[in-house]
Amino acid sequence: MTEITLSTRVDKHLARDIEGYMEAEHLEKASAVRRLLYKSVHEWKLQYALDKLEKGEFTITKASDFAEVDVFTLASKIKASGIRWVDEEGVIKDIKSFRG
Repeated sequence: MTEITLSTRVDKHLARDIEGYMEAEHLEKASAVRRLLYKSVHEWKLQYALDKLEKGEFTITKASDFAEVDVFTLASKIKASGIRWVDEEGVIKDIKSFRG
Protein backbone atom coordinates (compact mmCIF):
# COMPACT_ATOMS: atom_id res chain seq x y z
CA MET A 1 0.00 0.00 0.00
CA THR A 2 1.35 3.38 -0.97
CA GLU A 3 0.83 5.99 1.69
CA ILE A 4 0.49 9.71 1.14
CA THR A 5 0.57 12.53 3.64
CA LEU A 6 -2.62 14.42 4.43
CA SER A 7 -2.78 17.45 6.63
CA THR A 8 -5.83 19.08 8.10
CA ARG A 9 -6.89 21.46 10.81
CA VAL A 10 -9.41 20.45 13.47
CA ASP A 11 -11.07 22.42 16.23
CA LYS A 12 -9.79 22.07 19.76
CA HIS A 13 -12.73 19.89 20.86
CA LEU A 14 -12.00 17.30 18.19
CA ALA A 15 -8.29 17.51 18.99
CA ARG A 16 -9.08 16.73 22.64
CA ASP A 17 -11.25 13.80 21.61
CA ILE A 18 -8.45 12.45 19.43
CA GLU A 19 -5.99 12.85 22.30
CA GLY A 20 -8.39 10.93 24.55
CA TYR A 21 -8.64 8.20 21.94
CA MET A 22 -4.84 8.08 21.63
CA GLU A 23 -4.51 7.67 25.38
CA ALA A 24 -7.26 5.07 25.71
CA GLU A 25 -5.96 3.00 22.79
CA HIS A 26 -2.26 3.55 23.54
CA LEU A 27 -1.56 4.95 20.08
CA GLU A 28 0.57 7.71 18.71
CA LYS A 29 -1.19 10.46 16.77
CA ALA A 30 -0.63 9.20 13.21
CA SER A 31 -1.84 5.68 14.04
CA ALA A 32 -4.85 7.01 15.94
CA VAL A 33 -5.95 9.36 13.16
CA ARG A 34 -5.34 6.69 10.51
CA ARG A 35 -7.45 4.16 12.45
CA LEU A 36 -10.26 6.68 12.94
CA LEU A 37 -10.20 7.63 9.26
CA TYR A 38 -10.35 3.99 8.12
CA LYS A 39 -13.29 3.32 10.42
CA SER A 40 -15.13 6.45 9.36
CA VAL A 41 -14.66 5.83 5.64
CA HIS A 42 -15.70 2.18 6.06
CA GLU A 43 -18.88 3.25 7.86
CA TRP A 44 -19.60 5.89 5.21
CA LYS A 45 -19.14 3.39 2.38
CA LEU A 46 -21.46 0.93 4.07
CA GLN A 47 -24.16 3.56 4.66
CA TYR A 48 -23.79 4.90 1.12
CA ALA A 49 -24.14 1.38 -0.29
CA LEU A 50 -27.27 0.78 1.84
CA ASP A 51 -28.78 4.07 0.64
CA LYS A 52 -28.07 3.23 -3.01
CA LEU A 53 -29.46 -0.28 -2.51
CA GLU A 54 -32.66 1.07 -0.98
CA LYS A 55 -33.08 3.50 -3.90
CA GLY A 56 -32.61 0.65 -6.37
CA GLU A 57 -29.41 2.19 -7.73
CA PHE A 58 -27.19 -0.70 -6.55
CA THR A 59 -27.77 -4.42 -6.63
CA ILE A 60 -26.81 -6.31 -3.48
CA THR A 61 -23.62 -7.51 -5.18
CA LYS A 62 -22.68 -4.01 -6.32
CA ALA A 63 -23.43 -2.67 -2.84
CA SER A 64 -21.28 -5.33 -1.19
CA ASP A 65 -18.45 -4.64 -3.64
CA PHE A 66 -18.65 -0.89 -3.01
CA ALA A 67 -18.76 -1.32 0.77
CA GLU A 68 -15.97 -3.92 0.59
CA VAL A 69 -17.94 -6.48 2.63
CA ASP A 70 -19.21 -9.90 1.66
CA VAL A 71 -22.85 -10.32 0.66
CA PHE A 72 -23.70 -12.10 3.93
CA THR A 73 -22.31 -9.27 6.04
CA LEU A 74 -24.23 -6.78 3.92
CA ALA A 75 -27.42 -8.84 4.31
CA SER A 76 -26.99 -8.65 8.07
CA LYS A 77 -26.57 -4.85 7.86
CA ILE A 78 -29.66 -4.63 5.63
CA LYS A 79 -31.71 -6.55 8.18
CA ALA A 80 -30.41 -4.41 11.06
CA SER A 81 -31.14 -1.18 9.20
CA GLY A 82 -34.68 -2.21 8.32
CA ILE A 83 -34.45 -0.91 4.76
CA ARG A 84 -36.70 -2.35 2.10
CA TRP A 85 -34.71 -3.18 -1.00
CA VAL A 86 -36.14 -6.28 -2.64
CA ASP A 87 -38.32 -5.77 -5.67
CA GLU A 88 -38.78 -7.80 -8.82
CA GLU A 89 -36.46 -5.65 -10.92
CA GLY A 90 -33.76 -5.77 -8.24
CA VAL A 91 -33.93 -9.54 -8.00
CA ILE A 92 -33.59 -9.85 -11.77
CA LYS A 93 -30.54 -7.53 -11.74
CA ASP A 94 -28.95 -9.59 -8.96
CA ILE A 95 -29.53 -12.87 -10.80
CA LYS A 96 -27.99 -11.42 -13.95
CA SER A 97 -24.97 -10.10 -12.03
CA PHE A 98 -24.37 -13.56 -10.45
CA ARG A 99 -24.43 -15.15 -13.91
CA GLY A 100 -21.73 -12.76 -15.11
